[in-house]
This record gives sequence, structure tokens and C-alpha cells, in this order.
Amino acid sequence: MQIYKTFLKMLIRNMPSGMLYLGIFISIAIVVANNNQNNDISSFTSSRADVAVIDNDNTELSEALKDYIGSCHNIVNISDDKEKWTDELFYRTVDYILVINKGFEDGVTGRSYADKLESYSAPDSNTSYIVQSQAESYMQNVCACLDSGYSMEESCKKAADIAQIQVNVTLSGADKNEDVSDAMPAVNTISYFFTFFPYVILCLLINTLGSTLIVWNKPELKARTAVSGTSFAARNAGIVGAMFTFSCIIIMIFTVVCVVMYKDDFFTKATLYFGLNALCYMLVSLSVTFLIAQLSKKLSALSIWSNIIGLSTSFLCGVFVTRDLLPDKVVAFSKCLPTYWYINVTEELKYYNGSLSSNSWISIGIQLLFAAAIMVISLVVIKNRQRKQEMA
Repeated sequence: MQIYKTFLKMLIRNMPSGMLYLGIFISIAIVVANNNQNNDISSFTSSRADVAVIDNDNTELSEALKDYIGSCHNIVNISDDKEKWTDELFYRTVDYILVINKGFEDGVTGRSYADKLESYSAPDSNTSYIVQSQAESYMQNVCACLDSGYSMEESCKKAADIAQIQVNVTLSGADKNEDVSDAMPAVNTISYFFTFFPYVILCLLINTLGSTLIVWNKPELKARTAVSGTSFAARNAGIVGAMFTFSCIIIMIFTVVCVVMYKDDFFTKATLYFGLNALCYMLVSLSVTFLIAQLSKKLSALSIWSNIIGLSTSFLCGVFVTRDLLPDKVVAFSKCLPTYWYINVTEELKYYNGSLSSNSWISIGIQLLFAAAIMVISLVVIKNRQRKQEMA
């Protein structure tokens, strides 16, 4: 019992070094939560730019093109003086200037109309791509109609009608009146909290529990505890008990933070699975920390270990960067890491539909196997070290 109390006190004393990572985690979680609440893609609306059209052709086609652009954007009147256009663009009086030169309509038959169009925009403006794309699409439709035998007037009208065709897109879960049974489940907002959990828990445990284990493994301290009346099994049981007690304290802190941030979504069945997955990864982190403590002799090396392991696994396994953006070879390699299997579960729970698939249960089991395997490696390292000391 004395070993348990002493080791737990040492762990709690090292807590401030791990609170930095907890603070980073909370900050990231708040930013991500606010970003996902404010940036709702279902509220997208197309914007209208201020466009000036200088028509030097004055033909039926040039007038039709001007009218079409006017239906999509705001037509602004500016001077014909080309030297003043730079100032108009610089002061954002106009976003885009389209010049229709003479011979534009005549060039349609020979498909050389593009040479009769000039455009001007500010270097840092994205509007030019939108207006230019719309103008090119309109002209392609006009040419297609002319090739089909329509007159110029009919072609311009049909091209305008084609451009007005729209497809109504409904986002799953965006409409509260939508039939839920036919829609894909909405994204579980609490999933963003648990996505960043692996990085934080690894760094936190390595810098708190790891430093305590390194101090405890010092020869003079081990010799002092060895001569006490406590047996070897009791000493190890006290250390393991203190480690699990400390882990429970960390889990409680994370739970409180989660309840405060996601109180509306916390009390659900999905959260139980999130918690189970996090608990399994906690065991993985404990075993990794235990192994690092056996391999490291200096406290200064722990920060290096935490950054290397925490950052590398987070980037490779989809914590910081989604797997869709990662190369296939990187994703294939990440299967050798327990964080990959943790993210497997969180990705499914983002769209939780009332049950957990067998793949997720397999992923949870693989995490437990990783924890057991890493712990066995740690015990082998300890056994070899003791054998060397006895031989010396």
C-alpha cells in the first residue's frame, strides 16, 4: 500500500507537465467544434460579382452574351478609357472587365471568337475564373445550337435556357423534415473530440507516467525498495494499481471536458462506444509509455519520444489529416500502428446508426492485442536487464 501511495503521489506531482497537452487538446477541440458549427455547407449561396462589359461589336450575339452575364452578376458601367481600368480594379470598383471586340459574332462560324474577347481582373481575384468559365460555357452552348441548325437568335435564347438549368441538391441530415430512414445519419459532432484523443493521451502519459517510471527505475531507489519488507509482487502490484488509478483520473478529466463541450450529444449510446474505444487506446498508451520508460534513462529524452511517436502516428493514421488525403502506401503502412485501428472506430461512429459493425469490434480487439504485445516486449526488456545485472 505504501508503494501505491508513493507512486501515485509522484504521478500527481508530474501532472503539470502533462496539463500542457491537455490545454492544447481542449483548444483544438473548441476551435474544431466552433468551426464545424459555423461553417455549414448547407447554407452555401452563389455570390454575384461586379462585372463591366465593354461591347465594341454591338451585334446580336454580343448583346446576348452581355445579357447572360448580367443575369449572373452585377453589370457595372465604367469608362472606355483603358488606362483607367487598372484603378477601377485596384479600388475594387469592378471585379472583372470583359471586352468584346469587333468581329466577335463573325468569328463564331470559324470558332475564332475567343480571340475577340479580352478580360481584365485583379491578380488576387478569384472572380475571373468564375466569369470566364460561365462565358465559355455559354458560348459553347451557342455554337452547339448553331451547328444543330438554329438561327443566331434561337441559339442565344436556347444557350441562356440551358445555363439556367439547375440541380437541386439536398444534404443528408440538413432538413429536419427529411425522412431519417432514407438519409445517411448526420455527422456525430462529438467525434471531433475523440479524433484528437490519441495524440494527447500518448504525449500526456509519456511526459507524466514516463518520467515517474524513469525516476522509480533508478538503481538507488530500486535498491532501497528492494530491502524493505514488501515483496516483489506487492511492489509491482502497487505500481500497476497506481498507474491504473492515474489513468482513471485522466479519463475523468477528459469526461468532464467532454460533458461541458458536448452536453447535448454526450448522453447517447454512441458516446459509450467512443469511450470504450478511448479506453482501449488508453491501455495501448500505457503499454507504450511503460516500454519507453524501460528504454530511456534520461528524463530529457521523453519529450523527444512523445513528439516523435505522437506526431508521427497522428499524421500517418488520420488524426490530423484525413486518410482521403494520404497516399495509399502511407495508409497501408499505418495499419501496423494501433492508432490506425482506433481511427477506424471513430470514423464509423461519426455516422453512428444504432449499431457497431464487426469491423469496428475487430479494430477494438486489435488495439488490445497491440497493448498486450507491447507490454510483453517491455517485460522481456526488464527480464534481460535483470539477467545482465545478475551476471555482472
